Amino acid sequence: MRVLDRILCSINHHSPVLARVSWNGLHYCGTCQHCQRPIRRISRGNWRFDRTSASPRSN
Repeated sequence: MRVLDRILCSINHHSPVLARVSWNGLHYCGTCQHCQRPIRRISRGNWRFDRTSASPRSN
């Protein structure tokens, strides 16, 4: 992962794997091509981490 990609993901600005984006009835959802986290499209070109599809982390 490039340094710029790591910085963008850390400030919640993601880029989707376009071949894996799907419509769930409300939003376009996919996976970030850099950090592999679930993301959701907020507006055109604006993708953010999708907390609703993320599994809870165990401590």
